Amino acid sequence: MNCHVSVAANGDPIESTDGTTWKPVGLQRASTALGDLADADLSPAAYHELRFALEILSRRFLSAREVAERAIADGAVSPALWGRHAANECKLGEVGTALEAARNAGDAALIAEIERVQRKVYWRTASVPARVESDAGPLERIGLFIKTFPGDAEQLAYLLRSIDKYCRGFSQLVIVSDEGFEPGPLPTSLPVSVAYERVPQLEWCKPRRRSGYWFQQGVKLTWPRYCNCDAVITLDSDVVVTGEMTPRSFLRDGAPMVPHRPWGALKTPHPGPVWKLSADYLLGAPTTRQHMVWPGAILTRKATTALDDYIRAHLGTDAMDVFLRDPEGLRLSEFEFFGTFVTHVESHGYVGVPFHENRPPIRKFQSTEPLTEAHLAEIAAILA
Repeated sequence: MNCHVSVAANGDPIESTDGTTWKPVGLQRASTALGDLADADLSPAAYHELRFALEILSRRFLSAREVAERAIADGAVSPALWGRHAANECKLGEVGTALEAARNAGDAALIAEIERVQRKVYWRTASVPARVESDAGPLERIGLFIKTFPGDAEQLAYLLRSIDKYCRGFSQLVIVSDEGFEPGPLPTSLPVSVAYERVPQLEWCKPRRRSGYWFQQGVKLTWPRYCNCDAVITLDSDVVVTGEMTPRSFLRDGAPMVPHRPWGALKTPHPGPVWKLSADYLLGAPTTRQHMVWPGAILTRKATTALDDYIRAHLGTDAMDVFLRDPEGLRLSEFEFFGTFVTHVESHGYVGVPFHENRPPIRKFQSTEPLTEAHLAEIAAILA
């Protein structure tokens, strides 16, 4: 029995006969997913294929998994959908499931690619040693650290105003900016230093302008080069501090906090699980927890230096170059590296906390999307 799908050409919600409504991210993505399709009766296999494509384009990775599972249960999985399912499962760190799906797709190239990822990510040949317990080291001077670039100008200005209004007790603010971009207006409530870096143009990065994305991750994990703080709170330019924030906002009983939640704990459209391979790669073994869950993180000098030593010893490079060399399909995250390190390898005094506890007063506005009138009104109220 065929399924009828009605597609609105203007990107409005898409209705289907099973009672499901999808809202694509935008007209362009909807058009890409649907081609020139108008009202149509689709075979069950084509119907599931369409739904899967829409979920992926909307960055709803876990929902795409659910679509694939329903298609499998319905016995309506085409080789193409098996292949898509395999790629999605690999992205979510479920390499065993991905390999099975790739074999069902009969796609030798996809099987080889997933096996390559498996060898690269799960490099340990023995079990993971027990975590080494150690103290945090001195935490007298805790600063704020921002890596920014010209595209952040509007949102950075709001962040800097919120720092001036709400942040107290920090030893300094360190801003690392792309060469030629002057951030500002700078806060006056604490000492500020600005460093400038020329962004390397990475040959493997397509498009080349995305090189800065990888570079900024390395900058954060090499922050001790820029100041003499004992620790820093890293803030992305697309956040705003919403209330009084001090170094204690990131400490529990004097110990630095590392938040966590199980992989996939948040349902779609949150893309968190796609960072799982990054955490697994750092450890060389499967992980169970995500750590990039707060819009701000405390990185101590002692732990940051030890992480660099670990990367040199196990990944054959350093904490900057690991982000500048071709990741060969992996989506790396500096915060997943750091959180995985202090959770599984060396503690450096960090205490794990569930992500919903002790959240710092920070609000994130995605820099990948333009600020709406509602966003601007909310920011104005925060800064009033």
